[in-house]
Amino acid sequence: MTNAVSSNHSLCRLIQKGFKESFILRFDALVSEEDEQLYHAPDFEVFQRIETPSGEPQLFAIETHDHRKGILTSEYGISPDPVSIEMIDKLQLTNLSRR
Repeated sequence: MTNAVSSNHSLCRLIQKGFKESFILRFDALVSEEDEQLYHAPDFEVFQRIETPSGEPQLFAIETHDHRKGILTSEYGISPDPVSIEMIDKLQLTNLSRR
């Protein structure tokens, strides 16, 4: 199975487990695309991290303190937007400069 197929399979399984919301990574928080609710590092846990081939987005299954489940797709290797040290540590991001 190729990495792309494996990633799609993993994403489908997470959706079946209830991880249906979409989150966006901002400087010091995740933002729900549904209602723009902010979740700072203490407000969520990373349920699963899905590695993808180099150059493709990385997937994170996220569960918030208020029991919302969703997916964060991170293209952090491409994005010039700064990310806080707390978010880098929480998501275990690599290849980023800390600000």
